[in-house]
Amino acid sequence: MRTNDFNWNDLNVFLEIAKQKNLSGAAIKLGVTHSTVFRRINGLESNIGVKLFYRKPDGYHLTEIGSELLSHVEHVRSHIDDFSRLLDNRNN
Repeated sequence: MRTNDFNWNDLNVFLEIAKQKNLSGAAIKLGVTHSTVFRRINGLESNIGVKLFYRKPDGYHLTEIGSELLSHVEHVRSHIDDFSRLLDNRNN
């Protein structure tokens, strides 16, 4: 795995798929197309060399490593949200 291959946009896609359990729901939440979500999650998995989801007829389900990564990505998301609030407050 090459850590320089992490891209926040890809991790954000990962986070939305984990929440929505499907590509269409994630695409709607992110304001992108289904194919963009599909391409980004496949690219992320390819770059890091692990499968983050099991693809099943009823949706996307986290693998064990996907579950572990989710807690870290949620933590990062929280920090980004805090940083955004700080900047918003400073600019008002």
